[in-house]
Amino acid sequence: MRAAFNARGSVNLYDFEPAVVASVLKQFLRELPDPVLTHAMVPKFERVSADPTPQKRIEGMKQLMQVRTRIDAGHRPEACFAVIIKE
Repeated sequence: MRAAFNARGSVNLYDFEPAVVASVLKQFLRELPDPVLTHAMVPKFERVSADPTPQKRIEGMKQLMQVRTRIDAGHRPEACFAVIIKE
């Protein structure tokens, strides 16, 4: 799967177990030259992701992404986010 992504090939994520997809995503995020989350933001994302209510997790993640986007606006406009919302 990773080789197909690296070659910019088409990948159907439904062909893989969720654990494989999550593993490839985590590896990609670890290899980024700059972290997606600052050290100060990690505990906030962990708190939001631990909420048992799916709707509250979604709203909390949206709010945190807005904060992070404002932080990056002057530094890294190309910043991207991957949010996995467990249901």
